[in-house]
Amino acid sequence: MGGNDLKKAEKLFRRGKYTQVLQLLEAQIFRYRQVYRFYHILGMSCLHTGDFSGAASFLQRALSIRPGSVNTLLGLGVVHLKQQKTSEALQDWFEVIDQDPKNKYARRGLDAVKKYGDPDRLVEFIEGKQIERLIPGKNKLSPGKITLLITVVLIGTAFLLFPLYSSFFSSFSITTQRNELSTMDLHVDVYKAQENSDTPVPSYDMTSSELRKTYERIIDYFNNYEDNRAQLEINRIRRSNASEELKMKVGLLEGYIRTPSFDTFSHNYPFNEVRKEPPLYDGCFVIWRGKVSNLIIGSDLIQFDLLVGYENEKTLEGIVPVHMDFAGKVNPAHPIEVLGRIRIENDAILLDAVSIHHFLEKGD
Repeated sequence: MGGNDLKKAEKLFRRGKYTQVLQLLEAQIFRYRQVYRFYHILGMSCLHTGDFSGAASFLQRALSIRPGSVNTLLGLGVVHLKQQKTSEALQDWFEVIDQDPKNKYARRGLDAVKKYGDPDRLVEFIEGKQIERLIPGKNKLSPGKITLLITVVLIGTAFLLFPLYSSFFSSFSITTQRNELSTMDLHVDVYKAQENSDTPVPSYDMTSSELRKTYERIIDYFNNYEDNRAQLEINRIRRSNASEELKMKVGLLEGYIRTPSFDTFSHNYPFNEVRKEPPLYDGCFVIWRGKVSNLIIGSDLIQFDLLVGYENEKTLEGIVPVHMDFAGKVNPAHPIEVLGRIRIENDAILLDAVSIHHFLEKGD
């Protein structure tokens, strides 16, 4: 096939020829395995043709390449709702609202979940034609004048329905700031587990008051979008004498941890701090600098050892294996900065890279 297949697929997609898009692109996954637009078009084409399983797979991959993409999140919201994963659909639409408060598709999704909150009514909505109103571009093939008229009507009704949308958020009684948490029951009845001779000795033996304050601190971190700090405290709760109810609640919160970029990253954990107690930092994000050693480039994975702190070839703090499941230029001749998520295996520290970049040493 020629080199313009993706451009051809984009044209077919814009014309609503979704089946032809699938026929053209599905056999080329390896060729475009790191291209966001490829997976997004494939996923949305599956969504338009009713293949929700395929849509879920392709759109998740697109989102892993470009986290926070509004268009992809909108598609995933519909997929999750179709799969009756309501909490995940809400999470997708809330994330869109965070970026684009007036997004009509996300607002429709939130309104639909509230209106059809009863499980039987929600299933009826999901199986009916109305769900198509949540899919971006579903009316793309309408004549130009009709499309323009629909747009004008939607803009006009948005102002009329704004109080209804506002009431959606105010209807939740939980006093939180972050949208994702507003759908959750954050109340905990029992903070401390009952003592039992068969229970393993916890790493952190805390009082009920200490556990409650730690839990409240986690929620505060989430409300302030300090997810990295929240992750550490979640790990502390898990390794403590907390009740199963509390551990379950922090486990639910962990599902809302967001993957940062270099621009949005906050609160780093130095390597020398992490190696003192590795399990406490499992799942936390870090930015560590160093030199590259033992580089291995495979067909779908890049691996290397990061010589942490050795960017100036003076002090070696430690050696950390790094895994990259995305394409990227890794040059052992230059110092590198890795944004990655800590993974602990048998107390060994590994990094699953999220993003990397090379930099020159001062004076070069």
